[in-house]
Amino acid sequence: MTTTGSVAVAAPADTRRTEPRVLSRSTTFGLVSAALVLVFASSGSPIPLYNTYRVADGIDDAALAATTVT
Repeated sequence: MTTTGSVAVAAPADTRRTEPRVLSRSTTFGLVSAALVLVFASSGSPIPLYNTYRVADGIDDAALAATTVT
């Protein structure tokens, strides 16, 4: 920023245009596929723990079934 008398004048902005980065179709497909696999794997990982929690908390099968329905 330069000063001309009592008025501050800003330097000209950088007017170069940058093109957005575009990924190839195969790279995008691979990234989206990996994200979906990660989501499905993480959502399915607690399922084997239900029996462990049921035994530790003393919950019978009927109560566990009722909580999953309601």
